[in-house]
Amino acid sequence: MPITFQDAVFQCLDSEWGRHVAHKHRGGRSGQKGVRYEDFFAAFKLAELLVQHMDQPSADSPCIQQQADEAFVDDLLVTRHPVQGHEYYQCKNAARLSWGAGIGSLAGDFKAQAAVSACMGLSDFTTFLVVPTRNLCETLTRTMPEEIASHSHVLEFPYAGGSPNRLVLEHASVREVLAALARTDTPTDDELANILLVLTMALAKMAGSGEMTALLEHAHAVSPGMIRLMPCQVSGFQLDPQFCVVLDQIQGLEYGISRGFFHWKAFGSSGIYPADCLSQEFGRFVQRVIQARPGQFEAFEEQL
Repeated sequence: MPITFQDAVFQCLDSEWGRHVAHKHRGGRSGQKGVRYEDFFAAFKLAELLVQHMDQPSADSPCIQQQADEAFVDDLLVTRHPVQGHEYYQCKNAARLSWGAGIGSLAGDFKAQAAVSACMGLSDFTTFLVVPTRNLCETLTRTMPEEIASHSHVLEFPYAGGSPNRLVLEHASVREVLAALARTDTPTDDELANILLVLTMALAKMAGSGEMTALLEHAHAVSPGMIRLMPCQVSGFQLDPQFCVVLDQIQGLEYGISRGFFHWKAFGSSGIYPADCLSQEFGRFVQRVIQARPGQFEAFEEQL
């Protein structure tokens, strides 16, 4: 029978560590700056997971948990499949930071996390410290205690003043991930910032915890038409043949489905239907076009 987190704490550490982790969880999150940083990082991590698993079935969907109850490194827990794959993240939005030593320090929490994970039989685990600047990331990597180095990494994730627009404008790595989730190949900066906000809201609606595909469903519900459909969602989808017959007769019109959305262009203009191709709204649009049978592009535009 697997050992529980609490039992592992008292078995491989001691009662003082048990009191520390209980106090840590009772304290919750404090400070608007820190909370916003944690939330944006969690949303970005969700975006990364969605991109990484874009072509994989939901059975392989990782789980995300903010403020993990059973962890010392607890700001974000990503559980990958197989279930032994655990990634623990601690976010520190600070200008200066050190590892320290003992109970209550970063090094202490990372060491305790490794000890408890091993005691619970979790052989595949990694701990991450997330900081806002490259200099701090490099300093903490260089000064990382040897006793946690085998399972620990330091990551840079910018804060950008808590502005999703600045994150998108100033950081190419953030742009690249969010762009892969956009409904077009050439999203605007505002669209990318809104994708991050929508993922943040989806996490909030599920209290910061959930399976990746379930979180994506919430994101689609929060803001329909903001995030692309995944390839597995549109596998086998085809436009209504009658719809195609009508459109093919309109001179100068080009159209198609990309990322789960209907795209069109003609005579120097282009557009995207705002609802995805699996939605009832798009289905009603298709039927309107079939019934109206527009013969000219101007008449087709009236149905959009």
